Amino acid sequence: YAFLQCGNLTSIDLPSALETIGDNAFYEATALEAIEPFFPDTVTSVGRGVLYGNSIFSQPLILRGKADIVTTRNLNLSWDGVISGTKIPSADLSGGIVNLSNGCFGNASSLGSIVLGPKLDTLEGSSLSAAGLTNVVFLGDAPSFIDNKTTFRDRSSYQIVVTLPLAKPGWQAYAANHFRDPTVEEKTSYRAKYPNGRKLSKIWTQVNQGTTLIYVCDSKNTGMKILFR
Repeated sequence: YAFLQCGNLTSIDLPSALETIGDNAFYEATALEAIEPFFPDTVTSVGRGVLYGNSIFSQPLILRGKADIVTTRNLNLSWDGVISGTKIPSADLSGGIVNLSNGCFGNASSLGSIVLGPKLDTLEGSSLSAAGLTNVVFLGDAPSFIDNKTTFRDRSSYQIVVTLPLAKPGWQAYAANHFRDPTVEEKTSYRAKYPNGRKLSKIWTQVNQGTTLIYVCDSKNTGMKILFR
């Protein structure tokens, strides 16, 4: 809560050896436009609601530190995410990020791309639910836990390019368990919805998705999948 609702704060320089960004550190600091660096490579813990409600903040998020980085699980407000409500365009989490907590990017409608590092072990529910998301890159093997019920929750329609290192055994096992061949009816439905889309390759089976399907198409680039819904 260090700068909670500090309405006159426009910029801040963080210590180069900073390790912890606490809960709601810049919550509704609505004039904040610059954090340098954003964030230091020494950061190992990021709390909930860090930039919640900062609607003008638009710096790319960079977490490249090699130490393990944990984002705090939010037990109370499922959409009170790390950068909810900001205009952050991209998140480079190629360092030591270990988990993405429930709804950590919720309501970050400007977030278009995310790079996820090789230490990522957990994807909680709605962790990739940013409305504007179009590109997700996994640099490492499949996380040991992926909440298949709600990973892309509340995305009524989308087209996302997802890069998976499919040669890695974890992703091979994940694809075997969660990607299935489409039926004739599903191919017909897909073609009717996306007449100019790429050839349908697989259906991504997720729990509790009801009648809404997630279509998987192969990209021209090896290891890339295009998800349609």
